[in-house]
Amino acid sequence: MIWVGVSLVRHNFRALMDLPLSEGEQLTITRVLARHYADYDAVGTLYTRSSGNRRFVEIELGFDGAKSVEHVQGLSRRMEAALTAELPGLDFRIVPIADAAGQDAPSATVGGAPDGDSAPVVPPLLAP
Repeated sequence: MIWVGVSLVRHNFRALMDLPLSEGEQLTITRVLARHYADYDAVGTLYTRSSGNRRFVEIELGFDGAKSVEHVQGLSRRMEAALTAELPGLDFRIVPIADAAGQDAPSATVGGAPDGDSAPVVPPLLAP
């Protein structure tokens, strides 16, 4: 009985664990980042993982504070299209971060928050 359990865990380990994407897949992501180099100002952390047959990529990119949310959304759509063309079925998102000069990432606000302040709006393409 113990051997059966050990055998099941051993053969299904990759499916049970969230593991980073393969080196080849990470190189593909890096190539797409390089093609869009002019569209962002800094690169933060690149998170990749696979869970079963699903693959996820989350990239922290820094943007000049003058860049609009539309710019970030457009870049996200272009990068996602390029990545899914090479890695079908990939779940991709950009996480805007402050750029190297310390400026805040682009954001949109909407009035009418309960406390009277403006509340940040996370565009659907950037939402978790």
